[in-house]
Amino acid sequence: MQRTPLSHQSGMALIEVLTAMLITAFGLTAISLLLVATMQYGKMAQFQTTAQQLAAGYAEQMRANPDGFTAGLYDKTSRYGASTGALTVPGCSNVCTAAELAAIDAAQWLNKLRANLPGGDAYVQHSGNAADIWVMWLEPGTQSGLDSLALGGATCPSAALPAGGPTPRCYFLRVWL
Repeated sequence: MQRTPLSHQSGMALIEVLTAMLITAFGLTAISLLLVATMQYGKMAQFQTTAQQLAAGYAEQMRANPDGFTAGLYDKTSRYGASTGALTVPGCSNVCTAAELAAIDAAQWLNKLRANLPGGDAYVQHSGNAADIWVMWLEPGTQSGLDSLALGGATCPSAALPAGGPTPRCYFLRVWL
């Protein structure tokens, strides 16, 4: 067995070690990015579930007050606004009218949206015996690559979108009375 002089190896072992370290660094970076994306998808799913529950609750309030629903008192057709302040919940006399019940329900529901969803707001309109409910919120800290994925989100109605500023994510629910 003959040995080769050290001068002929020319640092090949060092290059192999550096290459292995580079490949390992790329792998660890990919794993950390995957972990961040997983956490963001989990948060997005949590917001979507919250929106679904809040929309279903509002639908039940509409069904409990058919006179207020028919009169359009549950509609909210203003543009999206990411306000965080709580609305004042109106009171009613001894026996609440359909209008008073609808005003109480709407204020309480919007307060729940604002408390449970970042930038929570809604757009509600009815036509005949059907109501369309869009719950809107902002996804905090979303990377641009994740913004392009729908993940089951609905397209917000153009009448509800703000003229400028961030575009909210929407959850849509159609309710029949």
